[in-house]
Amino acid sequence: MNQISEVGMRRLNSELALQNLEAVQQFEKSSSRLTLWLLGLTVVLTILTVVIAFYTVVLVRTPHPYGRFQSVAQDSMLALDTKTGQLCRTAGPPATRPVPPLCSELK
Repeated sequence: MNQISEVGMRRLNSELALQNLEAVQQFEKSSSRLTLWLLGLTVVLTILTVVIAFYTVVLVRTPHPYGRFQSVAQDSMLALDTKTGQLCRTAGPPATRPVPPLCSELK
């Protein structure tokens, strides 16, 4: 059986240590690149979220020029049918007391 001398053992240990150092340096380099990519992606997604939120607010506040139904109250489920001038419900269960008809029932 072949045996490694003391000098050979030290040389092997030093080569393995160098390989470990190179692997750690490569991992550090790769991690820093990935961190920069993720930071850039986070910034882009944040900007897109702000832009979408801004345009959502703008579109909600702007009346649609071709819309038939206009909201009467923001927190209610009532709308005004601009074609007939009647109030109608946009959602909700059928009611037993006198309430406006569903908007889908208006023709």
